[in-house]
Amino acid sequence: MSTADDVLAFARMMLNRGVHEGKQLLSERSIELMITDHITLEQKALSPFSPGFWDGHGWGYGLSIVTRSEPGDPRGLGWDGG
Repeated sequence: MSTADDVLAFARMMLNRGVHEGKQLLSERSIELMITDHITLEQKALSPFSPGFWDGHGWGYGLSIVTRSEPGDPRGLGWDGG
């Protein structure tokens, strides 16, 4: 559970490569690992999700990653819920 203000602060820190209110809270390397897709092609092939789900999605450290999008599609990273 969190507040909207906390989620916004976290998102801003991610956009600022780990810096929040002028302080480096997470290293740039940590941010890079968080936003890198760590699901292997083999894992994606065995996934029970709908066919094609992993074609444009991945999973970083605690974050869903959009790995490919068409113009007008959502881009970036986030939490899909669940």
